[in-house]
Amino acid sequence: MESSRWKTLWVESDLGAGMRGASLGPSALLLHALNHQITLPCLTYPDVRWNYQELSLTFPLERRWQGYSSLFQTLKKGVQPLLQDYLLWIFSGDHSCAAPLIAGALEVYNNLGVIWIDAHADLHTPATSPSGNPHGMPLALLLKENDPLSEWQQLLQQITVPLTPKNLVYVALRSYESEEMERIARLGIKVFSVEDVRWHSPATIVEKILSYLGDVPLYISFDIDCLDASLVPATGTPVANGLYLEHAEVLLHLFARYPNTKVIEITEFNPLLDEKETTSSHLIQLLKAAMTAR
Repeated sequence: MESSRWKTLWVESDLGAGMRGASLGPSALLLHALNHQITLPCLTYPDVRWNYQELSLTFPLERRWQGYSSLFQTLKKGVQPLLQDYLLWIFSGDHSCAAPLIAGALEVYNNLGVIWIDAHADLHTPATSPSGNPHGMPLALLLKENDPLSEWQQLLQQITVPLTPKNLVYVALRSYESEEMERIARLGIKVFSVEDVRWHSPATIVEKILSYLGDVPLYISFDIDCLDASLVPATGTPVANGLYLEHAEVLLHLFARYPNTKVIEITEFNPLLDEKETTSSHLIQLLKAAMTAR
């Protein structure tokens, strides 16, 4: 890939999370990268940073959905012209940001493939979610799973090109509810577990994914909780028995060098929880591995 076409976009929102702090993650990660001499050419367009910190998570649920609907519309519209000109590194606050970003990408790239590297399925609707947090629902939105909530119906109307289930692949999935597994089975979504990565090697898993998806443009969404909880304590929902750091490095490196990769998103870093900078130091290692592929 042409390194000059890669630009960095950051989205400072934790509106979909269950705690505050992830909105600070993108700026903190960029600062750590600069301190480690990692070059991340940033876009300078107006309103390239969408900051929703003023919407408190203590607001009633209806107000929160109204804020997310506004964020959805802004991100979807804002990312599309950028995708016309650039390949994007996206640092986002929480994983609910991925829904509007991918919704925009689906309108730009025909037959987009999405690789969801995450401990969680993120396939709830409001009716099935135990927490009610939108960051557990982005894929249900993109797949246009139905729910009676009026705000959900309004969001579905904003998705003009839904994600095709056969174009979605999970990697490192290990935390989910029964309703999500029912949807995965019903829709026939491909899943590669942590055990698959360890047994077959990350390079082999990448080959299997690319063979399965075929010649399609790719959006890589990397939730840092795909890593083992001991490696990333500074995330809202860490999960044990995750990816080893060296395996994640290979995955990101190989996807970054793949010519059809259009977007790599890194999300759910909460620097307020990074007291010993354990998480940020591991994320810098991942960035270095990915950047060498450019």
